[in-house]
Amino acid sequence: MDKIKQISNYIRNNKDKPINVKELLLNHYEIILTIPLLAFMISPVYQFLGNLLFDSDYPFGGFYTYGYTVDYVIYMSFFFSLAGTILYLINLRKAHNKLRVSDNIPLVFFVVVCLFIIASTCINGFTAAALHGDQYRDESIFSFLSYFLAFYLCGSLIKSDGIKKLIIYAFIISNLIIDIACLFNEYIRPIKIWEYSDKDAPSAVFYQFNHYGYFLMLAIIVSAAVFVIEKSIKSRILACFALALNSFILSMNTTFGCFLSCLVGMLFLIIADSILKKRLSFAAMAMFALFIAVTYVSGLFYHSFFNELKLFFTDIKSVMGTLSEKVIDVTNENKVAVSSADSAGTGRWGLWRNTINYIRERPLFGWGIEGIANRLAVDSANLNTRPHNEYLQYAAFFGIPAAAAYIIGCVSVFIHNWRKRRIVTGYTFVCIAASFTYLFSAVFGNTMFYTAPFLFVFLGLSFQRDKTTQK
Repeated sequence: MDKIKQISNYIRNNKDKPINVKELLLNHYEIILTIPLLAFMISPVYQFLGNLLFDSDYPFGGFYTYGYTVDYVIYMSFFFSLAGTILYLINLRKAHNKLRVSDNIPLVFFVVVCLFIIASTCINGFTAAALHGDQYRDESIFSFLSYFLAFYLCGSLIKSDGIKKLIIYAFIISNLIIDIACLFNEYIRPIKIWEYSDKDAPSAVFYQFNHYGYFLMLAIIVSAAVFVIEKSIKSRILACFALALNSFILSMNTTFGCFLSCLVGMLFLIIADSILKKRLSFAAMAMFALFIAVTYVSGLFYHSFFNELKLFFTDIKSVMGTLSEKVIDVTNENKVAVSSADSAGTGRWGLWRNTINYIRERPLFGWGIEGIANRLAVDSANLNTRPHNEYLQYAAFFGIPAAAAYIIGCVSVFIHNWRKRRIVTGYTFVCIAASFTYLFSAVFGNTMFYTAPFLFVFLGLSFQRDKTTQK
């Protein structure tokens, strides 16, 4: 917000003089970096409106697919990332500052990941999946590179807490629009373009209900964190409303992994805010209580939530070996006999075991993008083509060194922020909480072209720079 006011004042004060575009861009390069991040944050609404206008009745078979929407944002993000980075470096030079590697440790590791992505693709071949992604997931080499070199990089170079606030509120408003449309579709009148959606588990603009679950999960944590840092009554009311609404829809959605991630994210929020403020965070505890209360009450109406909870404890027993009988998963056309442990977590345990075996075969550069898809579908119980664990996915696609560099890069962001904790701004803290929650949920999920960028936007924005502009 502050940057926009500064630009407005600059134009107003120099309205009788020719505008110096070069000076304007150099002094306000963060606006350039903000454009692709804002574009992605509002992409669900853009997709929804696009589907309405084009009357597309299926998300990846119609005229106006979500993949097209995000592809445009990705191509745009590379351009603005390059332009913004150049302007940032010029500013550093003008201020007689040097670009220190020690100040950008996470980016160093993410560049290593990108090098392994390129090397793995060269070794495993520039297949159709590598260049364009498959029809469903639509993640190409350019998608994976954009996560680190565009979305993360743009976010990490933004210092202004006002701009971070703008991006966060754009996400909240975008989320509320999709949520309200979802409830309209469920309870008032079906929306034609969402006829493909599972009637028992809403998916909104997303291809599957669990993808919508990750969107809801992030909205819950972001809303809770905004409530914690905001002093404005209006902002706190909006945050409470957003948290309650998303918690209710998450119970309808039945993505249990996202519920667990919300629990962990809420606990992180309570602990982190208490440490920073050096006193118990009652605001964070109130949001945790609201989340539990809404989830419990809505669970009384949507019994599938409690069924998922019972299944979760059964899966724990299975993995621990207390159940040893063999079962046949009826969803598996190959009728593969799997142990009760392998069927745990809707087959995730078996997927993880198979994926680890594939990683052992090609530990250095992996199998390439979607390289394990056909083999995993044959070996697994549910015909899944990905391991439903993002860390194993990176190792299987691009090799163990790439996965290790990815994990170290993410962890180093939090280490960096711990060292800078005295100057961590309010909306940086919101992004830290969102990033932590997503990284926990990544244990149960896959990357998708329209969900993974949320992590890298928030992760980049959570990187606290020394010089900050207060809101």
